[in-house]
Amino acid sequence: MLTNIMWPVFEFFMFWSLRVLFRMLDQRRCCVKPTPESTRSKTLQAFESLYSGPNFLVHYKYSTMQNIVFVCFLFGPVMPLLFPVGLVSLFVLNTMERLMLAYSYKKPLMQDSLIAKSSIKTMRIAPFLYNLTALAAFSNQQVFNNHVVVNDGTKIYPLADHTFYQIFKQLNPATPLVFLFFTQIILMILESPFQKIGDRIHNKEKINIIVENLPNYFHSLKNKVRRRWLAEEIIASERLGMSSTTTVEKLDGEECASMKGKPKLQGVPNYDILANPVYRRKFAYVDCSISARVEYCISQYNAKTDRKKVLFSADMVRLVCDLAYLPRWKAKSLEFNADYFEETFNFVEKKVVDQPLDS
Repeated sequence: MLTNIMWPVFEFFMFWSLRVLFRMLDQRRCCVKPTPESTRSKTLQAFESLYSGPNFLVHYKYSTMQNIVFVCFLFGPVMPLLFPVGLVSLFVLNTMERLMLAYSYKKPLMQDSLIAKSSIKTMRIAPFLYNLTALAAFSNQQVFNNHVVVNDGTKIYPLADHTFYQIFKQLNPATPLVFLFFTQIILMILESPFQKIGDRIHNKEKINIIVENLPNYFHSLKNKVRRRWLAEEIIASERLGMSSTTTVEKLDGEECASMKGKPKLQGVPNYDILANPVYRRKFAYVDCSISARVEYCISQYNAKTDRKKVLFSADMVRLVCDLAYLPRWKAKSLEFNADYFEETFNFVEKKVVDQPLDS
């Protein structure tokens, strides 16, 4: 448990030192400058992975927190020192995670409260384990009743003369915990039906009192998100011939004028795989909203002499992800190479947005 106090601090400085070391090796200098001009990375994805922080592993943090809580409650009755040590461990873990979320981690994806509620529900078992350990420890015959069983040599291990029924026959420090133990069992049995009744009442009241004055879906999009979506729709429809359910007019009309003061959607706005920045990096995809897109695309062709093939190489990722929107006759004869794309699809290249790379 003492190592849990220092591990978050040690983990932060260890991985921070590794990131700085790799950046120094990349720039061949001791003073690191996180700019695209000073790096030797060949691709945009390599630069982002090297100069951005680690991912926030929320499941790992919840498991660490549960490990501390369960160890304290399971062994706490016989080792009370575990509780202040666990408190300090949780304080250090919370402090370091808050600092790393602000200065080290990548911006985490939007998540609901399901994992937090599940973690809290799991930790409610910890007091039950505390009671079991306390019942066994506080009814010990040698410590509290001064009853020692003599080892006559016939047994490899001496009998402790400690049974479950002694908890009900004797008065010892474990006696008050018996009532608490059965109370916990009754509450655990009745929790599910009472929760269902409460949910029904809560949902009924919620339907009656809540009136959501939400704006239009396209009004709720951030301008940056809407520009990216618009660029992808134009290229997909005009260059690749794929028509999705979203129309360009809804994204580029007066309907989507900026509404100041209104709440905006957070995170990924739709079910498009390439709208998620995590999958864009994994697929090495450069979206159409980035200015000078051809310079960042990964391709075997030269961006100056074979500009069309470079862009078609990047569009191949979009085509595979949205293959269901492609006409059937094109999908049956599809070949995954830039030469086939250049012969089959229309090359349309126009400035749909002027969005810098860092946005």
